Amino acid sequence: MTQYIMIQYHHLISSWEEAEGMKEERAEISPEKEMGKPKARLNLETKPVLDEATLKNIVNLKFSEFNDRYNIVKQAVDNLTESLKRPILDLIDFADDSLELVITEEGKGKRKYDMKFNLTEEELNFLAIKIPAACMYVQEFLNDRAIDVALAEYILNDTVTEHLKFIEGGDARERMRFAAQKAEVEQIVLLIKKQVTANLKAYIERADKVYDGVKKVLDGINREKGIFGKSSKFTA
Repeated sequence: MTQYIMIQYHHLISSWEEAEGMKEERAEISPEKEMGKPKARLNLETKPVLDEATLKNIVNLKFSEFNDRYNIVKQAVDNLTESLKRPILDLIDFADDSLELVITEEGKGKRKYDMKFNLTEEELNFLAIKIPAACMYVQEFLNDRAIDVALAEYILNDTVTEHLKFIEGGDARERMRFAAQKAEVEQIVLLIKKQVTANLKAYIERADKVYDGVKKVLDGINREKGIFGKSSKFTA
């Protein structure tokens, strides 16, 4: 019986010593390591203050790098949109050239403003028919190009996925950025296609605003004819 008590006593002492040893080991482990986050040392350096000349040189250098890509994209977009936007721009210019604001200086800082409207009723009717017709051709082109843009997006995503197969290290976001960087050509092609669509839509919107103005003037002429049975004073 005494031997059994001694054995149990030694087991108890051993368990106590083992528990105390584990406590000491845990105390030596930093909270960051215990949570699986190794403690990183950061070597922070003060960012040097750039003088005006140095900063200008850096900006000029970076601007020229971006400007090279800009020229490529702009030239491609202009070439693809010129034949489609030209009829719309000609109609807008025709309407704009017929409106004139004459400013006369009267002295003492005063100005006199005279507005001249040089569109005939026949020209207004011409614009009311021609502007929607020109926009219709551009809109039809845009409808077809929607498929082209969708295909360009698919090709870009597929190219990025192919590059991801051969990239190791870093986290998922870093690998994705690197793969996208290697697909720069596909990104520029997609940018060109999207910009062509955006530019042509902008021209259609401008033409719509001119068309709305023409319609308002024609509606006013027709109302005046209905009341007085004569042509409007707003036409030549």
